[in-house]
Amino acid sequence: MPVCDGERCVQCTNDKNCGGATPFCRDKKCVACKSDKDCPTTAPKCNNGTCAG
Repeated sequence: MPVCDGERCVQCTNDKNCGGATPFCRDKKCVACKSDKDCPTTAPKCNNGTCAG
């Protein structure tokens, strides 16, 4: 659900606005990771908010 950021609607303004498979807010979008440490060993690299191998 979008949230207001001034006069614009965005996906999120903080991590609390996100959840499920995309629990982190980065650049006003909900993403799966913020850094490599957020990713599982099966996909250990965080690349633009997505865990990849």
